[in-house]
Order: sequence, then structure tokens, then C-alpha cells
Amino acid sequence: MNNKELIDVLSNRTELSQENVKTLFKSTVDVFQQNLSDGQTIGIQGFGTFEIKRKEEQVSFNPLTKKRMFMPPKITVIFRPSNILKDKIKSIK
Repeated sequence: MNNKELIDVLSNRTELSQENVKTLFKSTVDVFQQNLSDGQTIGIQGFGTFEIKRKEEQVSFNPLTKKRMFMPPKITVIFRPSNILKDKIKSIK
């Protein structure tokens, strides 16, 4: 599902105009981006948690060239689903 499809579904379910849903969706994404860039965790009850994880520097080995490479530290966003979401996903067949 892409942004346009999500906006269409939300517009149909909430009976709001697509422009209103689009504005609300953009504002939600902006809040997520701001909070995550500030290092804050975002938890949505029944869905999951978005948080920043710092990966330390490490040395990697390329088996083809037999060379060791230095991997610099990096920051990434991880998502941890809630138990409710995990249970719903498990029931999909």
C-alpha cells in the first residue's frame, strides 16, 4: 500500500475529504520525523513502537576479497510491533 492508497482508504472510512486526510497524514509524518530526529520514542497503543537505535562501529570481513572493512557507527529507526499486532499477523494464512 502506498500513500495514495492509504489516503483513499482513510478518506472512505472516516468520510473526510481526501485533502483533509492528506493534510492530517502529512502532519502525522512530520510529527514522527521531528520526534525521532530528537531521539524520542513513539509508541502507538495496539500497533507498536518506533525508536532510534545506535549501531556501534564494527569490522566486517569480505569473504571474496579476504579484506577487512571498517563499518562506521550509524543511527537507524527500528519498529517493534505490539503483541496485539503480532497476534493479528500470526492469524494470517
